[in-house]
Amino acid sequence: QNSEYFYHKWGNTAITIGRFIPVIRTMPPFLAGISRMDLRKFTGYNILGAMIWPPVVCGSGYLCGIIPGLVIYRDQIFSVVSFLFGLSILASFILIIIAWIRSR
Repeated sequence: QNSEYFYHKWGNTAITIGRFIPVIRTMPPFLAGISRMDLRKFTGYNILGAMIWPPVVCGSGYLCGIIPGLVIYRDQIFSVVSFLFGLSILASFILIIIAWIRSR
């Protein structure tokens, strides 16, 4: 019931923005199916996320490589992005463990 409420209220955002969060991006489609999210709505927002994701990610990388002020900080930017990626993986595992413990 909680997932149905969540997807009724935030499903569009979760599907679209979910593509930008490593590890998490694999969960929204399953939860949308379990929550009985409307297939047309899911497909539309999934396609929207698929169209937005490549230009944002590739464009960000490209800009980090050509903007003179950012080129100087390339190593620091890479470190921050790598840290955030690792943090998202750790947070995902923690959430999975918490959900598993609560289900017992």
